[in-house]
Amino acid sequence: MNRVLLILLLIVMVGCSTKIKEQRFDKNTWNDMDDIFYSNREAMVNDLIENYLYKGMSYSKLEELLGPHNNYANIGQWTIGYEIMVDYGRDIDPVKGKTLYFKLDKDSTIINYQLEYWEH
Repeated sequence: MNRVLLILLLIVMVGCSTKIKEQRFDKNTWNDMDDIFYSNREAMVNDLIENYLYKGMSYSKLEELLGPHNNYANIGQWTIGYEIMVDYGRDIDPVKGKTLYFKLDKDSTIINYQLEYWEH
């Protein structure tokens, strides 16, 4: 009987897993949205970072690859951000999320980029 309960518990735990299934970056579906959420960005962001982005990339190449950025907050001069994921919990205010930030030099060349997880 204990084994049956243990097996059922493991099945439930695996079924409730919230791990994102990673997928290859696809320029054509990067900006797809479900209501107000980007539906593919979180699954694609690691492949994007590992295989497509590089320091020295021009802003125009970046925008050609990812589309227009979305800076909703004052994130600093020469910095742009792409929303990856936002969780609103049970409220209208966001409680956590991920944003991919790019720091540009005065010639609009990427000098650094990083994926940041934030939580309120």
